[in-house]
Amino acid sequence: MSKGQVKESLIKKNQNPAPSIQNKQSTSNRGSTAKVFAHSLIIIFMLLQWAGILLHLPKEYNYITKPSVVLIMFIYTLFQPHYGAKAFKQFMAIGFIFSALGDIFLMFDGQQFFFYGLGSFATAHIAFLVGFLENSSFDTNQFVNFSVPIAVLLFGYGYYMFIFLTSQTGFPEKLKTPVLVYVILISVMCFASSMRDKTSPKSYYLAFIGAIFFVCSDSILSLNMFIPGFKSTIMQFAVMFTYYIAEYLIFVASLTHYSYFKNREHEKKD
Repeated sequence: MSKGQVKESLIKKNQNPAPSIQNKQSTSNRGSTAKVFAHSLIIIFMLLQWAGILLHLPKEYNYITKPSVVLIMFIYTLFQPHYGAKAFKQFMAIGFIFSALGDIFLMFDGQQFFFYGLGSFATAHIAFLVGFLENSSFDTNQFVNFSVPIAVLLFGYGYYMFIFLTSQTGFPEKLKTPVLVYVILISVMCFASSMRDKTSPKSYYLAFIGAIFFVCSDSILSLNMFIPGFKSTIMQFAVMFTYYIAEYLIFVASLTHYSYFKNREHEKKD
């Protein structure tokens, strides 16, 4: 082979990257497009649901908008690479699908559907808290200095809310035990989010703030349902606003956690 031919061959190699590099770039581009599309859909359905509440649109409108937000989070999570955080991903997916089921059940009137909805969200909280504990090394210093004070505040607040709600005239006696169990579960879920130390700071704070928003959302929902004269359009909007923010922050926290694991894998290879 002449010098000219060698030079031409080298130029062609530089101009045409190896197939593996092209495949990686193609996969990365598809992943970025899917991510933008998923986030866009989530935000659109959030806005549609909030608008539906404020504009007093027919109840049937909710059948599409209300569960769609968290269903998209569930579907995207299923196809998201976990980069070694497989158990965490599975529990997050379970949390999102049971949250969506809770949304669906609570769209219908009747105590039976309320029980189904309560059970679905209770299962979602169990999944989230187990997923959060997957990211914890149960560090003693973090537990004593941060998580214990958080636990005291959470359980103190939960106890106060339970006593306040159940002392109201007309509160159904048979709801006391399910509501108590639910209050304990959501408090433990929020507490578990404060225990995560095997993740990035961004993922940690997103999930922790998301868990707090969940507590806020359920508190407003409880007042809306059981306190006479409290129910209003603004309160209904507040319930769905805080709820969607909670789910979205936990969703983004999970994606950030996968990226954290991905970066760790690259560091190990280097």
